[in-house]
Amino acid sequence: MFARANNPNRSFAIRAPHNGRGNSFPRANEREDSDERHLRKAIALARRALGGFAAFHAANMVLNLAYTLLQLIAITRAVGPDRYAGIVLLVSVGFYFQPLDQAIGRANYIRLNRQANLPVAPRTMDEIALLDALHSAAMIAVCFIFPIFSPGRGLDVYLEDSFLMLSILLMNSWGFNLQPIAWALGLEFAFSILSLARRIFHLFGLLLLWLTGSMLVFCLIVGASSIAFHLFARIWIATRSPLVPLLPRWRALTKDDITSYLRQIANSSLSSLSELLVLNSPYVIIGWLYGASALMVIFDSIMKVARPPMMAARVFVETQIPRVTRAMIAGQTEAVEKSIWYTTVVCAIGSLVVAAIVLMKGQLIFQILLGPNNIVEPDFFPVAAGIILAATSYQPISAFLSYGDFQSAVRKFALTSIVGFSVCSLSIHYSGGGARDILWFYVIYCSACLLIGAVLLHLQLGDRRIQSLEKIP
Repeated sequence: MFARANNPNRSFAIRAPHNGRGNSFPRANEREDSDERHLRKAIALARRALGGFAAFHAANMVLNLAYTLLQLIAITRAVGPDRYAGIVLLVSVGFYFQPLDQAIGRANYIRLNRQANLPVAPRTMDEIALLDALHSAAMIAVCFIFPIFSPGRGLDVYLEDSFLMLSILLMNSWGFNLQPIAWALGLEFAFSILSLARRIFHLFGLLLLWLTGSMLVFCLIVGASSIAFHLFARIWIATRSPLVPLLPRWRALTKDDITSYLRQIANSSLSSLSELLVLNSPYVIIGWLYGASALMVIFDSIMKVARPPMMAARVFVETQIPRVTRAMIAGQTEAVEKSIWYTTVVCAIGSLVVAAIVLMKGQLIFQILLGPNNIVEPDFFPVAAGIILAATSYQPISAFLSYGDFQSAVRKFALTSIVGFSVCSLSIHYSGGGARDILWFYVIYCSACLLIGAVLLHLQLGDRRIQSLEKIP
């Protein structure tokens, strides 16, 4: 009894009224606490039984890949060549919104993760709610205005284009914006289940497209379900955490909050720029020097083989980001550094396996991929293995720099990417080498960025360790 009374971490409970038989009536808040404990226990059991966040996140990746492939197969059989060309144009619009979604999502994650793990009561992030409302309005406007300028189209085609664009842009926002918000608020497991349900619903729309051949039915289903899931997720997040309200409180917004938020987005956009240059620069260089040449086909074919291990590495890293960044804020820098390098080594080993398979079975892989159009000769297999190894190992370094709130390192890394891109372009232009030499230049550029990023990350973690030691009395 005395130990309980002297424990400063325990609060004194007020005894509940008795019913005359020696039993106490449970208070309302006690019943609510009990219900919440039972709910948390049920969620914990479900995580252990079903494999947790990592398993559901990986399942989402597999379903996303399957949906992309099946969508291509179904749409190409439902429409003619001219109509399909217009659909490809609509899909390309999503690529222009993707860097903006990435920058906003990473900035949101950093700000919310910092606030959610403060020892004091966090403030409501009304600036995030404001930008989310403006961003959503802009996406809707683009989706219903852009198709108007397609000449000679009827109402059916207009609705198809509008709702298809809406599903594409909301898919970007879902993965790059809403998902990091859920991670920061500790809702990653529940959000992964919601993402799984969303994708299954879209697969149902694909099934109807295959059975009916109606592009209008498919677009209305995926567009309307995307709106419904997006709105439900925003309401659910707002009810689960007061940090991100559904609508901003205008009186609570301050100039300093908005300014610092925009600075954070600008800094996060540098991460997107670095990824764009490091992973896609050969398309620009080869297109600029050689146009739509055989070398472009060879590089694109190599990147098609590289993307599955790159995506697998990215998914694995994303399962570690919430835990690692929370430990970082808690000052557990040694544990953070071990987790980061463990993740990097696992991704590197996975890329080595895929690179070795390409070296040994490259002819079979590219023959299956390209069929009679295969022009990737065995001489390109070593450089293909180098690209796979460098691009896949780059994923954890890039992700931890982006989500770890290393603003100085992100700026230096963006500068490194720009300078490296310039040097790589000039070297290719003036070297006069062959096709393989051009791709080896890219391997050197990607590897150099990978190593410099790892050094910057190591230095930033060292600074964090020193800061945490200085706080110890």
